[in-house]
Amino acid sequence: MQRIHFYTTQSAITKDWFATLRGNKITAIEKERALFMGALTPLVDDLNDELKLGANQIWEMVESTENSELTNILLAKHIYTKRQELGSNRILNQCDKALKAQEKSIQQLGDRLLSAEELNNIAYEKGGAATLLYRMALENDLKPEEKSAVMELGYLLQLTNDLFDIYKDLQNKQQTIYTNFPNCEALHQYYVEQIDCVFNSFNSLSYDKNCIDAFLKKISLIISRGLVASNQLREFQQKNGKAFKLQKCKRKELICDMDNLKNIIKSIKYSVKLSKKISTLSS
Repeated sequence: MQRIHFYTTQSAITKDWFATLRGNKITAIEKERALFMGALTPLVDDLNDELKLGANQIWEMVESTENSELTNILLAKHIYTKRQELGSNRILNQCDKALKAQEKSIQQLGDRLLSAEELNNIAYEKGGAATLLYRMALENDLKPEEKSAVMELGYLLQLTNDLFDIYKDLQNKQQTIYTNFPNCEALHQYYVEQIDCVFNSFNSLSYDKNCIDAFLKKISLIISRGLVASNQLREFQQKNGKAFKLQKCKRKELICDMDNLKNIIKSIKYSVKLSKKISTLSS
């Protein structure tokens, strides 16, 4: 239930971002649709990760009229039925794409060492497909090039999640760009470049410039936290030099505590810098 709460909250936040971008308030059906889409996500993730079921297998179990002893399946059946009532073809199609992207991420738990390109492709597809799914909760059609911009945003959000999950991923032997290629200086620069990519992508869309600014400034509240985590790794590597080994780091060295006052202040400072960058783009 905790994960369902997390994902429904995440869905609500993302939906609010995109409503800000279009400049119109969220309707009642959009709220309800986003709620059920958010609730379905962790249930399907669990079936995918824990049972190693593929996309087609999961949908067959969820759509089946037979009863199941699995709690996740029973909950998924109920939410899936509600989603069918609230959804449209584009939402249903995107849900399938998000599930298939999640299915590919099973490779991250395999014994074969994945390349940087493979890991980035998985993060791009997984984060992008999920974020695009939440965007589909809104009624308004995508603007030209908006799909590409949303995918880039989803990729950035996935990188942010991976930054905060480094310790957990190492414990679970789940491969990410951060666990496999811990050049923290280069990765920090890459993260900054991806922020610029997202800002430029959305700034070029045919929405009202004030709405784009407000949208990007809301996103920056999350991204600023990612910058704190990324910079913490960079500074730790600089301090330890060639002796730096990610696998030998202690838990407190790999987890960025965003309840820490110093980190909160750093996040605020990053938010201010990002806000100024956004204002410069629109001027």
